[in-house]
Amino acid sequence: MNTDENIRNSILVLYKTYESVSKLMEQCKTIAEENGYILSTDKFLRWKSDSYSDGWLLNSFILLFQKVSDQECESGNNWRNGPVYAIEIFLGSKVEPDALPQLLVSKFEYADMNEWSEGCSPANHWVFYQPVHKEKADLFSASSIKNISVIIPNSEKISENYWGIKKVLTVSFSLTSITSDNLRSCVFDTFNRLSEVE
Repeated sequence: MNTDENIRNSILVLYKTYESVSKLMEQCKTIAEENGYILSTDKFLRWKSDSYSDGWLLNSFILLFQKVSDQECESGNNWRNGPVYAIEIFLGSKVEPDALPQLLVSKFEYADMNEWSEGCSPANHWVFYQPVHKEKADLFSASSIKNISVIIPNSEKISENYWGIKKVLTVSFSLTSITSDNLRSCVFDTFNRLSEVE
């Protein structure tokens, strides 16, 4: 096979992958409320860059949720005074060349959600991406309990830079193991399990 065919085939695979990613995200949005969660942002978070070629490829897609049962923030910022739950569809990265495609299911705990402004731009991807990936290992410490990664900032300054983050709990699944039959349990049952972990 020549280089032209390799490029063409790679692009076709990428289109099919993006189509599958879109379907997975849409299914999560559709079943969120019946599982006790609301979508916190109408757009998925992602990193794009015109300056860096690494930013031309979307390889990480993040959706944010909160529990319906959590009280709305008194500040009126349209966030709830409770953890932010996230799914990240991670396809791979040059920085983590050995990491296979994953679905990362996380609970982010913050000092005070009332201090947040309304909404979350897709460009704020870094706030939810960097704590759970190795490229910022100097900023966060990670340990694990019962197949759950526990990530905490290494200083108060780092916590402040990441919107008052206190702790992240993350469970990962092989992306290719996710089906329409097990999506509910992998995402929302995992959110429920993480909600009980202090």
